[in-house]
Parts: sequence; structure tokens; C-alpha cells
Amino acid sequence: MTLIVGIDPGGTTGVCIIKEPTSDGSDDFQVVGVHQIPWEDRLPSLLALMSGSLVDGNGERLLPEIVVVENFHVRPGQAIEPSVPSVRIIGIIEAFWSLQNPRPLLVFQDPVVIGRTQILEQHKALFKGLIHAGDAYRHARYYHLTTHPPF
Repeated sequence: MTLIVGIDPGGTTGVCIIKEPTSDGSDDFQVVGVHQIPWEDRLPSLLALMSGSLVDGNGERLLPEIVVVENFHVRPGQAIEPSVPSVRIIGIIEAFWSLQNPRPLLVFQDPVVIGRTQILEQHKALFKGLIHAGDAYRHARYYHLTTHPPF
């Protein structure tokens, strides 16, 4: 089983952890963690996530094998604030990623993929009121579907 972590970085960072038991492109995966990290908890929470300090309901250590992060692009001529939360979160993730041994696969995705991927009916209740975690789910699911297409 592969553990995939989807991350939607920002002032509130969405996180979704899925276990994919199959590699046939089906949507047969289990959601094992859904979180929204407030800005003030970003450092300890992201460190726990990246280092495998989190455990599931069975006490099993959740060490990510693949980390899928929504990328942030600044377009030429685009005005941005001096402190962009998404950029800072991505930097924290990269710093903690670089300290891991073994390192998980780090994948960046464009924000547009969340519009191409829906939350499955059986998982919708998990994301009620958790918009950012839902976006993180979409990133993890999009990665799963595009790396294991159903043929």
C-alpha cells in the first residue's frame, strides 16, 4: 500500500492522506487523514506530517511515500503581498522534505487539477466544511488517477 499526502498550501493548509491499495487506476483507496492546519500551527503540524509522527486509528505510523503539493506561480506583472502564505508553506514542506531519509517523492501540481477532480460520493462527508482539505484530496486523487490509469 502506498501512502499519498495531498497538500493545499495557504493561510489555512489543507491536508488529505490516502492509502492506495491498488495500482490498477481504480478509485479503491482509503482516506486515512483529513486536516486543516491553521497558520499558527504550520511548523509543528507540517513537521509531524512529513516525519511520519502521525498515526492512523489503528496506531499505524503514517509515513508519506508521495507528497503532492499544489504549486504557486507568480505571473509576470502580478502584484503579490510581501508575505504569501502559500509560498511560505511550500518552502517549509521542501525544507522538511529535504531532512527525510528516505525522502518521499515530492510532486507539484497546478491548481487547475482540482477543477478536474471530484470528491467521490463515499468520501464527501469527510470534507463537509473543510474546503482546503477537500482541495488536498483532489490533488492526491488526481495523482492516483494519472499515475495508475484504468486500462
